[in-house]
Amino acid sequence: MSRIANRPLTKATDPHRFTHLAQALGAILLLLVPAFFYAAQRAGSLEANQNVGDLEAELLELQQERELIELDLQRLLEPRSLADRAHVLAGLMVPDDEQTLVLARDADFDERVLLASGIVDGNR
Repeated sequence: MSRIANRPLTKATDPHRFTHLAQALGAILLLLVPAFFYAAQRAGSLEANQNVGDLEAELLELQQERELIELDLQRLLEPRSLADRAHVLAGLMVPDDEQTLVLARDADFDERVLLASGIVDGNR
C-alpha cells in the first residue's frame, strides 16, 4: 500500500497559520495607522482654518473701527470744531458792541507799549 492511503482523512495542521494571521493584522495596521494620522492632521487643519477665519473677521472689524475713529478725530481736529469746543468748555461768548473797545491808531502811536503789556501780538 502506498503512504497516501494510510494517511488520516483529517486535514493536517498548518504550522504557519499564525504567521499568516500576524501578517494580515500587520498589513491592516499599516493601512489604518496612516489613516488615523491623516484624520488627525485634517482635523487640526480644519481647526486652524477656522481660527484664521475668526481672526480675519476680527481684524476687519478692528480696521473698520479704526477708520471710524480716524474720521471722528479728523472732525474733532478741524479748527472750527476746536474753536467751538473751546468756547463751550471755557464758557466764552462773543462780546457785544458795548464790551468791545476799539483803539484808534495815531501816527505817533508806539506799538511797543501794547506789545510790552501783552495786548497785541507782534506777528502782524
